[in-house]
Amino acid sequence: MNQGITFTVYSDDANGIERIFPFDIIPRIITQKDWQEVESGIKQRLMALNLFLEDIYRDNYV
Repeated sequence: MNQGITFTVYSDDANGIERIFPFDIIPRIITQKDWQEVESGIKQRLMALNLFLEDIYRDNYV
């Protein structure tokens, strides 16, 4: 809340509960090798998601 980054969860309470969004002021530094592994995993998951969506919405998928 001190950083001004919050979000509200309405499912926990009818009025909503304000929670702090996890945020690091100091960026995390990772090696190029570690980033390549993360990047590869993201690309793989995006491809799988796109193929899944194509299967479901094949007639309407662009």
